[in-house]
Amino acid sequence: MNEPSFALRRELTARLRENRQGIAERVAKAFSRRPSDDHAHLDGEEIAAHLDFLAGAVEGGTVSAFADYARWTARVAQARNIPPAFVAESFRRIEEALGGTLAPEFRPVVSPFLAAGRAAALAGDEPAGEAEEEDPLALHRRIFLQAILAGRRDAAVNVVLEALDNGHDLRDLYVEIFQKALYEVGRLWEANRITVADEHLATAVTQYVVARAYERLPTAETHRGRAIITGVQGELHQVGANMVADLLEADGWDVRFLGTDMPAGDILTMTRDHQAELLGISATMLFNLPQVIALVERLRAELGTAAPRIILGGGAFRLLPELPAELKVDAVATELRQGVELARSLQQ
Repeated sequence: MNEPSFALRRELTARLRENRQGIAERVAKAFSRRPSDDHAHLDGEEIAAHLDFLAGAVEGGTVSAFADYARWTARVAQARNIPPAFVAESFRRIEEALGGTLAPEFRPVVSPFLAAGRAAALAGDEPAGEAEEEDPLALHRRIFLQAILAGRRDAAVNVVLEALDNGHDLRDLYVEIFQKALYEVGRLWEANRITVADEHLATAVTQYVVARAYERLPTAETHRGRAIITGVQGELHQVGANMVADLLEADGWDVRFLGTDMPAGDILTMTRDHQAELLGISATMLFNLPQVIALVERLRAELGTAAPRIILGGGAFRLLPELPAELKVDAVATELRQGVELARSLQQ
């Protein structure tokens, strides 16, 4: 069979989303009629989640993406004493339901995705290659990326909870899942593979998950000092700065996170009132650089020796081979862990 066209996949995706609730209810009802056992019932929302991930994989034309999802779902199920065969059966019943719903031309398009899902669920974890062995969170990150692009807040939270249940440190998840997934969202947007709306949705879902994750961050045993994290006026990207604030707090800093798009005068006032020893300024877009320079100059001029140490971070600084001479700052961080380490080093 020839590869289905993008137009055909988009049309199929639309049909999957239009019929999502009806198919989910039909499959859940079919499970309720099975002979009674410990795994006989499947919630309609779980089936709806399968359909959301299926639609995303179909639209992207990536069978392996749905196989990843199936593999992860089976692993989560097995950790709760639910056999992988139960997950594979749910995909089989979805295909049966779709057979009575979709037009004939769509069935051979969707079938390889569900077949790959069944095989992946039954096979368990794929053999780890060298890169996978070095990155134990790779599968979690791929599923998290799919979840945020699909707008599935519950699924994205479940990825994080499952990683924590597997013994991963939440602070590592901020870097290996949240930060890297958002980098991939930006790359997909730059490649014109997702829309601005898709990018905003993924970011909003990540922001929600970060807020939920904050509740589980470990309490620091050491007090390192007072810090403020913010973004200059005109800077609209907030989630990265938010993650920096969370990780600094977990490392022992008394943090005030002001959000982004803050007027310079208000940042100055809060810096003075909080007696901040550290100020983190985030900028994602290069066109906000003049506001960063102006803020740094104003802080130095008005606070003098009482001015805090200043760390810059965000996408704008990853693009600069060297900083403008006007930016007399103490450090520049290009990723989360580096930001925490630099903040520690500035105490010495």
